[in-house]
Amino acid sequence: MYQGGAGGMMGPRDPIRVISTEWGVDLEGEVVAIVGDVAMGATPNDAAAAVRLLTLVNDVSFRRLIPAELAKGFGFVTARARTRWRPWR
Repeated sequence: MYQGGAGGMMGPRDPIRVISTEWGVDLEGEVVAIVGDVAMGATPNDAAAAVRLLTLVNDVSFRRLIPAELAKGFGFVTARARTRWRPWR
């Protein structure tokens, strides 16, 4: 399981709020393609035609919480913060 881009989102200029900076706040810039329906086995051209929006996100993780989460075998849930979305211009 991976919580990313789900639930509440932050705006591009919203402050990143955390309970404790000792959680190891880490930021990762990512490029996101939001697509319509893409059939399994689609060609690269079919997939490209399904792109509806390109955007940038600031993916926020809490690095010091990740090892304990991975040890449980479920993936990231509490070690992830809200994703910050930014329009692509």
